[in-house]
Amino acid sequence: FRVMQQKDHDSIARFDREINILTNPQFVHPAIIEIYQWGKHDGMGWYVSKRGEDFVDHWREIKTKFGDDPTQLISLAIKIVRRLGSGLGGLHQQNVIHRDIKPRNIVVIDGEPVLIDFTLAFLRNASRISKPNEAVGNRGFSHSKNLYRLEDYKPWDDIYNLSQVFLWMLAEDPDKSWDKPIDWRYVFFPETFTNEMVIPIQAFMGTCSEEVLSPKNGGEFVMFVDSIFTDENREIGQMSDKQKQLSEMISATERTVKKELAKSAIKKVEYFRLISSTVPLFRLGYSKITSMIDEVLNYWQAMNGIYAEANPHALKNIDEWLLKVMDIYFHERIIEEEQREIVVGIPEMRAGLSISPQL
Repeated sequence: FRVMQQKDHDSIARFDREINILTNPQFVHPAIIEIYQWGKHDGMGWYVSKRGEDFVDHWREIKTKFGDDPTQLISLAIKIVRRLGSGLGGLHQQNVIHRDIKPRNIVVIDGEPVLIDFTLAFLRNASRISKPNEAVGNRGFSHSKNLYRLEDYKPWDDIYNLSQVFLWMLAEDPDKSWDKPIDWRYVFFPETFTNEMVIPIQAFMGTCSEEVLSPKNGGEFVMFVDSIFTDENREIGQMSDKQKQLSEMISATERTVKKELAKSAIKKVEYFRLISSTVPLFRLGYSKITSMIDEVLNYWQAMNGIYAEANPHALKNIDEWLLKVMDIYFHERIIEEEQREIVVGIPEMRAGLSISPQL
């Protein structure tokens, strides 16, 4: 049972938007909270849904239970984010973005993770509720761009949040300093995690952390999860010895291929970051070059103006025209008087040169 905490205009508008999303048949999904009844009492909105278990407490119990079984722990984490990503897929197709995905906005119902709290949801084609100078997101799991992007949001914002939840689930001590998004390169994993286990996790996190490389929506996110991780808990069932042997061979090949894909993904992220780091320097150089070009163009325009003012038909007096141009050019830069004397001497220096009347 949920009740609005405030009665102001924005809170009412957000509650109405949340109800419209959660009652829309297009968004019905096992990973999205289902509400049974809703309404308003004395202006305060409320709705009733199935009671869920706190996800943070639930996951702590799982980590304690499978602390010595990293394969199972990672497999469960993959299953959770894949399910949530699948739920986001339908929302993203209709340009609906949750914007506040974090462990506290996930509950466990009948043993499965469910996404809740759509009060900050962004609808691209709907009127904006947030104030023009108000950024929306959560500081622990949202990308910094999310917090400062005031006008536009993309499904990638949800993807980034969800990948941070995945990292939070597998980090050695997630409660120690998770007051801001954590760079995947500097996360400590439990000692039971082997290098073979960490590589695909890093590939997954690195890719999702870069908007250009990342899956663009929930549907692509699910496909990416399937492409980078191997299901180590695939049920063999009733198979003959030959069938089991064949299944193991296929699994081994799949692990090898996905391992190489993971390594390739990490290199791709590293190259992308290297290139991105040079962009500010490139912009600085570009700014200097364009400034010089502007200076030359302004100088050329001044030359054209002086030429027209002097007498466009008096081409024999070209030296006088050039001196006027040079005089303005140096005057704008506050040249010292002795430097002007050098400029005045240009006609003598130019003596003997053949200047084409076509100039």
